[in-house]
Amino acid sequence: SHLHYGDEDGVASVGRTVPLGRLAEPADIGDACVFLASERAAYISGASLLVHGGGERPAFLDAATVNH
Repeated sequence: SHLHYGDEDGVASVGRTVPLGRLAEPADIGDACVFLASERAAYISGASLLVHGGGERPAFLDAATVNH
């Protein structure tokens, strides 16, 4: 995340723009994958699953310090 958002302040700033208050962790993505591979998702086909904590790309880019 430092590569895209700059230093620790940049990473923290980006995390604050996400409605859930933090950036995703690998387990957040893994949990979604496990769900989609499970029987609980047996009737799901052709859907897009957003795993972004309610955050949107423009807010992330505005908060990043790497390009400032």
